[in-house]
Amino acid sequence: MMNKERGQGGKTFCQIFWMHFGIMFYKRFKYVSRDKKSLFCEIIIPSIMLVIACFMTGLASKKNAPAISFSDDMLTSPITIPWASKSGVDATKLESLFTSPTYELEKFPSASVTAFEHDFFLTRGYRDPDAYGAYFINQMSSSSASPYLDYSMLVNTTAKEAAPYFLNRMAEKAI
Repeated sequence: MMNKERGQGGKTFCQIFWMHFGIMFYKRFKYVSRDKKSLFCEIIIPSIMLVIACFMTGLASKKNAPAISFSDDMLTSPITIPWASKSGVDATKLESLFTSPTYELEKFPSASVTAFEHDFFLTRGYRDPDAYGAYFINQMSSSSASPYLDYSMLVNTTAKEAAPYFLNRMAEKAI
């Protein structure tokens, strides 16, 4: 009833809203088009910058980035590797895997991954910038006939090279 009193011919609220929006937008366009400096600074320059930015982004993505090499020499030496194991797991093989001047193993007395994570991060993980990661040994067979290694790896996610480095070190040493 209110629509007919205004002379809108029975149009819905949504139709009236979009009609008013179009009229106001047209009014704003007419106002801005009178002021050439405003039109240039608000429409033309931002449009040109957007096109340039899109073009530059397209160029940057087409370049092939060189492969990143990562070695033990790039880290502080010796590399301290914190580790823990479930009770009953003979981890002497792990100690024999990482016997070189480059590595230094630091054993934690934790018996579960959750406890190890808690101990590791509370005692050194957050405060030590060289704490790249740690291993928790779940199961390990010492038999050479059927070698088996089940471990969990904790990594410092603020160092982008930590996860691939620690995964690669364990895979390389265990094979």
